[in-house]
Amino acid sequence: MCQAHWSDLRTALDERGLTHLISTSAENLVERMESKEDQGFDPLFSASIEIMAAALRDGGLALLQSDKCPLCEAEKSVRGLANDWIEGCSDDQLRRAKELGLAAVN
Repeated sequence: MCQAHWSDLRTALDERGLTHLISTSAENLVERMESKEDQGFDPLFSASIEIMAAALRDGGLALLQSDKCPLCEAEKSVRGLANDWIEGCSDDQLRRAKELGLAAVN
């Protein structure tokens, strides 16, 4: 994922109050998952996987064979799609955090 879309995703998760659940590094992510800290939930990691799954579903396996950003590729096909994916998967992460009792239910 390109830096611009990575930043957009982090911002969307921050706007939903999920920053405290994001791992500080790859090593921290592995430690948290192994120890089941916060039930192994990391919204940034989960959102990234969700975006890649959508990109593979819509764009095919060619995305795995390149360094292309899945959100940039989505945006090329439909204007606004990258933002829709970011917002949608960020909402999904908030719902999941609420289900796990890691975010306040409003």
